[in-house]
Amino acid sequence: MTTIKIKITPEMIPNDLEGIVIEIDGNGTANTKRPAAERNPRVFAYMYGLARRLERDGRHGTADNYRCATAALRKFCRGNTSIRFSQLDTALMARFEDALRRQGLKRTTVSFYMSTLKAMYNKAVRDGATTDREPFKNSCTTVGTTPKRAIPLRQIRQISRMYVRTRQMALARDMFMFSLYTRGMPFVDMAYLKKSDLRNGVLTYRRKKTGQPLAVKWEQCMQDIVDSYPTGDSSFLLPIISDPTADLRRQYKNRQRYINSQLAKIGARLHLSTKLTMYVARHSWASLAKDMGVPIGVISEALGHTSVKTTKIYLKAIDPAVIDRANRMLLTNMNSCY
Repeated sequence: MTTIKIKITPEMIPNDLEGIVIEIDGNGTANTKRPAAERNPRVFAYMYGLARRLERDGRHGTADNYRCATAALRKFCRGNTSIRFSQLDTALMARFEDALRRQGLKRTTVSFYMSTLKAMYNKAVRDGATTDREPFKNSCTTVGTTPKRAIPLRQIRQISRMYVRTRQMALARDMFMFSLYTRGMPFVDMAYLKKSDLRNGVLTYRRKKTGQPLAVKWEQCMQDIVDSYPTGDSSFLLPIISDPTADLRRQYKNRQRYINSQLAKIGARLHLSTKLTMYVARHSWASLAKDMGVPIGVISEALGHTSVKTTKIYLKAIDPAVIDRANRMLLTNMNSCY
């Protein structure tokens, strides 16, 4: 009898086939067999497994959210890792939610934990790991009103024209303005921009969060910032990731924290009521566009939003040139590019 040994590594199979069994019959034909999902598995082992799968898929932000919510529930359960899905019910979730509120957490934070856990629970249901007992039906899983993060055009002009004492503060200001110029591009997408992404006057990239491809018409104000921070032989367009051989995600995260700290100093100098961060640029672009009469569908397309079904249907008919004209109108009003 011939024994055939095959070593299967995670890199050899897609994530959706993870855990399959390969059987080889007497004729040497390989057959794959997918095992039935474990019924009623341990909650925390399953949830951390979901986070690992997302990490392998490059969805680091969502993976972090899953780990954060799972850790909060595990802490509430006092580290009891043997809890199974059959033990998750409305009473347990109500006690957990009440414990979060007693910690002084805001409604938006509580909603974040509960909605994230609900999303993981729903995945377990779809995977066949448990039946849906609706443990979150009485929980607060809708995010309340988010504190206003946008700043008015007057303050944006102040930021773009202000005198800064240090190069570090200048970099923070210019990264903030670059995000504004590029229709509120998130910092993570800015960090991974390559020089090769800029061709024939158009900057193209994929959103890290959703994978949606976006194209931004290149304007002189964007080029001015790039020219101010040459990256030499690096393939990256902006001075955010400096070492391509090191942990890229850690570099951009560290850079983001540092730039946000510099932006906070800028906001303090200008006596802004809103704490200035990179994310304020994204909110501000959307707010300015709305104030200038840009249709909500165009704003959604420009920001790369894909989660609202009605918006996605509406956006199919939008010409990219309409978005470019809307962005140029905003840049003209900022009095920065023209």
